[in-house]
Amino acid sequence: MTEPNRGLFKRLYHDYRSMLKPLEIESWPDLFIYRPLAFGLVKLIRPLPITPNQISIFAIAVGLGGGICLAYGTPTSFKIAGILFLGNVILDCSDGMLARSKKNGTPFGRIVDGLVDYFNGGAIFIGMAIGLSRSGFESTFPLAVLIILSLASWAGHSMAVDYARREFLRHALGVQQSLTKDRKKFITYRHHLRQKPGRWPEKILANIYLFYCGMQKPYEKISRTYPAQRYYKFNKPVMRGWLLIDPAAHMTIVILSAILYNPHIFFWYTIVIANILLLMMYAIQYFINKKVGAIPIQ
Repeated sequence: MTEPNRGLFKRLYHDYRSMLKPLEIESWPDLFIYRPLAFGLVKLIRPLPITPNQISIFAIAVGLGGGICLAYGTPTSFKIAGILFLGNVILDCSDGMLARSKKNGTPFGRIVDGLVDYFNGGAIFIGMAIGLSRSGFESTFPLAVLIILSLASWAGHSMAVDYARREFLRHALGVQQSLTKDRKKFITYRHHLRQKPGRWPEKILANIYLFYCGMQKPYEKISRTYPAQRYYKFNKPVMRGWLLIDPAAHMTIVILSAILYNPHIFFWYTIVIANILLLMMYAIQYFINKKVGAIPIQ
């Protein structure tokens, strides 16, 4: 590699890293598939007057389109849905990366970015339920049972991985994600919105997010802490295990299942494989934390 090419590669890599979250909490599919593709998209659109919120809204539209395609229930419509969901994940990565690149993230943007996942989930499960019922999908268990179990499993996996990420950020990297600070920030943001005429979508979403923060209060109490270096050393590989069942892993399975027109892949992974991994990770995390040794907070 020539010196100019090596310099260009280093600049691109530095630019790419600047748009990422800490590598220890980035999932495998995001790190090696979706974020590199999103990085290429961000590089193309960064000079344009396109905002992260606009990308988030477009991602929601693409995800809803994927759900509609699933609802048709044909092999072709499932393949199109898989391609749309691939585009949706890339766009979902792009909005945050563009915000970090332009340093123009907003409280409203955080809410809209979070909505992408909720709309995605609704589109996937409603679309799959309608499409598979139309296609005469056959399984040992009733379709309604499979849909409910997979939805509950995915939600449980997402919450468990989010908690593991927060714990790793707090104990290993010293990054405190405080809902109290979030509430104060969004209360200020809501007060600012109330001084403005109109902007009802932002006002409604701000109230919804503050309600969500209030519901999370019981989980905010900190009862222990751990030595940072030991926690990082022992939990870095454990974090990689948790990320095998994070939302990006689930979306990868959705995309593969849709493109291959084989819903059994999705149900086996979500209901069986991912739940076995979840139980294993809870056990591993418990014993690793015992090995690290907690420091009780007085």
